[in-house]
Amino acid sequence: MKSYIVVCQLAVIGALSFPQSADATLIALQPRQFPGTMCQKRSGTMAITSHGEVYNSATSGNLVVVCPISGDNSGGLLASGTIKYLDQSPSAISCVVRCDSMDGATFTSTTLVSTENDAENHTMSFDIGVSGDHLVAGSCHYRCTIPPKNSGKASYLIGYDGLD
Repeated sequence: MKSYIVVCQLAVIGALSFPQSADATLIALQPRQFPGTMCQKRSGTMAITSHGEVYNSATSGNLVVVCPISGDNSGGLLASGTIKYLDQSPSAISCVVRCDSMDGATFTSTTLVSTENDAENHTMSFDIGVSGDHLVAGSCHYRCTIPPKNSGKASYLIGYDGLD
């Protein structure tokens, strides 16, 4: 038993003492992924499922949420992003991206709307292409409007991501 504990301790110490490899660079190139629960309510009635999805639990009135995407200091703020959703309403879910630069400049994307209202998960894809020529370091967020329940069925914002 003692030799097993020593081996485990050595493995932990060894893992902590080696410098990060090229894998750290690969991770940085992956999209930053967030659950719907990262979104903050701006107006309306927000509820959360046990899976981390947010939805409008009201039968009237829209839910507006702001979903932060962490900024960086590499010059470009956001190249692309996606929002995963389930729309079960005849009214569309709509989302827009806004980026704010540290020097006061802003960028707002075209508003995208859901095109399906069924019981399937779908994705909105933003090809933003905000480069260092436009904005220098800062942060971006999605602003989404989720319609109320329709015939007892809610529309959900499942999660989102962003790639800089």
